[in-house]
Amino acid sequence: MPPSATVPPSPPPDSLALRTDLELLEVAGTDAPKFLQGQCTADVEGLPVGRWTWAGYCTPKGRLIATFRAGRSETGYVLQLPAGSAAGLANRLRKFVLRSKVTLAPLDTLTVAVAVTGTKPTATAHDALQIGAIGAGDFRRTASAAVFGTTEGLVAHLSGEGGSALATTLAMSPIDPRLADLVDVRAGLPWILPALEDAFVPQMVGLDRIDGVSFTKGCYPGQEIVARTRYLGTVKRHLYRLVLAGPAAPGDPVLADEQQVGTVLRAVAVPGQAVEALAVIDGTAAGSDNLHTAGGRTSDLQRVHPDPVA
Repeated sequence: MPPSATVPPSPPPDSLALRTDLELLEVAGTDAPKFLQGQCTADVEGLPVGRWTWAGYCTPKGRLIATFRAGRSETGYVLQLPAGSAAGLANRLRKFVLRSKVTLAPLDTLTVAVAVTGTKPTATAHDALQIGAIGAGDFRRTASAAVFGTTEGLVAHLSGEGGSALATTLAMSPIDPRLADLVDVRAGLPWILPALEDAFVPQMVGLDRIDGVSFTKGCYPGQEIVARTRYLGTVKRHLYRLVLAGPAAPGDPVLADEQQVGTVLRAVAVPGQAVEALAVIDGTAAGSDNLHTAGGRTSDLQRVHPDPVA
């Protein structure tokens, strides 16, 4: 039988969640634009100050070590990553700094990501955070906050006290943070958690479909493989949203007739309701009647980034 639990509702249209699943890495210095341009998949050197873009960092074989939002400030960039990723990425990047005037520092003091959705609280949050108007794709860096404007609302990184103060200012009781995670899953956001480093080329998680890969910029680690994958059309695995019959974790296999045909990228369990997930699955197996994980059958399989219609 397919999963029978009810699908969790979307968060209320005006809501706030205090999250601990995202963290920040700052890449600053005179040479930061040129340095980061040569390390990640996106055109960050051409990114205007006050904007952010999706990007990824790959191995020489074109496999993703990390995906992140890169926001550009007056002094460099702030990278937003899944919790547990910033220190490892910083250590990798430091190997290539050499004599470049670049500093890499996880922002330990900005530990709480406050997700604000809807239009009513967002306007008030602009004033409370002293960031002015901010829309999807905008980025603001102040002495006390780093704020990413997304399609769903705002994601503001503050201190724990700052997050509580913002909730008080907005007169809102924070919702279950897993509902904010659910928004990410339903939006198909391709976060690469530490458990899945070196598992996928960018096209498998759709990073190229959300402007996280530039095919016209200069070289970066893995660039040749990523470009070849694009122009030869060799991607067989794609990103899917699905409902799971039981709990799962990033890296868990997706099976068809006991053969692995995919991998869970992210799963969100809301108590008493269905587990929703993102998984990278072989396109030829996506229509199988016996697609399952260790927890049971899957259902409601939907491709996140369908191929363009000819």
